[in-house]
Amino acid sequence: MRLTVLLAILLLCYDSVSAQKCELTLEQAPELRGFKLGMTVTQARVKLPGVVFPKPDENGELTLFLTGTSLRKSDPAATGDVRNGVLTFFDGRLVSLGIGYGDSVKWDNVDEFVFTVAQSLGLPPIWPRRTSRTDDYGDSEVYSAERNLFCPGFLISVRLSKLRRPPASITMMDRSYPTRQAERRRDLEERKKSRFKP
Repeated sequence: MRLTVLLAILLLCYDSVSAQKCELTLEQAPELRGFKLGMTVTQARVKLPGVVFPKPDENGELTLFLTGTSLRKSDPAATGDVRNGVLTFFDGRLVSLGIGYGDSVKWDNVDEFVFTVAQSLGLPPIWPRRTSRTDDYGDSEVYSAERNLFCPGFLISVRLSKLRRPPASITMMDRSYPTRQAERRRDLEERKKSRFKP
């Protein structure tokens, strides 16, 4: 309750533009469960002993789906009801990671979750609201809520959901990844077309 009141005061006191401003680069992105954007596949393997990594596809992408058990082993000091995770590597570097949490912690609303995540990761405490039907998790008619923080080097999203599993999640992504991925796929398709023999 006190955290909710504190959060309401912060929302009133901060100018919405300056409060959500993030100037962090990719190199300054916070670590989540022992994983950091930009780390290599080799570095991730050290944190996940016994986990079999698939080979990268023809685009240089490798996606690894993880259980809560393997994630808890990667960062035993961290707390939280971790359910699952996903790591995506592009050209051998971590470009996206997502962690799903169970429902052992009951969040009053998405802003409370954002505040706690931001405080823990050293990020600005207030993130932009999305204007949609999923804007306020506390409303009984709304089934999910999401907030995104755009930093120059990365994007971080938090989500609460009443219907989806896991009910709480955090996702971080290298902001250059979608562009590089699209360029790589376009180049691959062009090469396939140029090699085509009727």
